[in-house]
Amino acid sequence: MIIALGLMSGLLTTGAWLPQLLRTWRRGHADDISYLYLAVFATGVLGWLAYGLLAGQPAVVIANLVTFTLVAALVLLKTHPRRPAETHPRRPAETHLRRPAETDPRRPAETHLRRPAETDPRRPADRTPR
Repeated sequence: MIIALGLMSGLLTTGAWLPQLLRTWRRGHADDISYLYLAVFATGVLGWLAYGLLAGQPAVVIANLVTFTLVAALVLLKTHPRRPAETHPRRPAETHLRRPAETDPRRPAETHLRRPAETDPRRPADRTPR
C-alpha cells in the first residue's frame, strides 16, 4: 500500500512536467526557463534518486529517474533549440516585397465598394450623450 501511494504520487509530480516539456518542444526553445532553476532542480532530483537507491524505495527511484529524464530533455532543448514544426503553411519569400493594395498602381482603387462610416451597419452607433 505504501509503495502504491509512492508510485501514484511520483506519477502525478513527474507527470506535471509533461505539459512544460510538450510546450517547449512545440515552441522549439526553452528561453523562458532559467539555467539556474534547471540546475538546482536537477540536483534536488538526483539527491532524491540517491536517497531512494540507498533507502531501497522503488517508488522514489522510479519517480525521480523519470523526472530527471524529463529535466534532461528540457536542458537539451534549452542548449540546442530546434526549429518548431510549421503550424501554418509559409508564404513565398517574396510576399514581404509586395505593395499594399492601396498603393499598387496595377490594382484599381475599390473606394466605390466602401460604405460611408455613418451608414455602415457593422459600425456601432454613436452613443455619446448630448
